[in-house]
Amino acid sequence: NTTTAFGFVFDRTLIAEEYAQVKEIISEYAPGLEFGVLDPETTLPVFQQELRDAGIDRILSEKQKQLDRWLQE
Repeated sequence: NTTTAFGFVFDRTLIAEEYAQVKEIISEYAPGLEFGVLDPETTLPVFQQELRDAGIDRILSEKQKQLDRWLQE
């Protein structure tokens, strides 16, 4: 439920480097995938692996940890 987290603000300080790398990868791949320029069959697995290599899992974990803490307050 998105209204449950209304007002939550994610602090990217601890994962700033990963966040910058992930943002760059997304800006590289997203337009081509969204507009059908890149073949999702071959490009999507590469895109997903690059996101993992850049630290997307650490970002998601940190965001969940902050959200859980925020919800408890």
